[in-house]
Amino acid sequence: GVNRMMKFTIAQLKTAESALVALSKESLPAYIAVRISKFLAAAGKELNDFEQQRNTLVVKWGKENPEKGNSEVTEENMEAFKAEIEPILAKEVTFEWDKIRVSQLPPNLMLTPTQAAQLEPFLE
Repeated sequence: GVNRMMKFTIAQLKTAESALVALSKESLPAYIAVRISKFLAAAGKELNDFEQQRNTLVVKWGKENPEKGNSEVTEENMEAFKAEIEPILAKEVTFEWDKIRVSQLPPNLMLTPTQAAQLEPFLE
């Protein structure tokens, strides 16, 4: 296959992350398995960076929640938090990615409609 460069937003990566991880645990044709594993490795770095930035903002705009042992953004700071996180989520990153044809996936592969929607940018 031709290696095509595709742009994804951090929000798209975040949305698809759990579905891609679920897909990575399935028995897939080797060339698809390799593609997904390489992509997850590359996307993982971006997602880790995002989580660090998000955690910093949660601490900045949040309050300690001793019961949960973490910080949560307070109601009155939610707008400010969103204003800062949205540009980060909208950031585009470019990856090598060839869309996977649904017909290339094993016929017995089970996806929930939610997973299918999350994977939409990655499939054709």
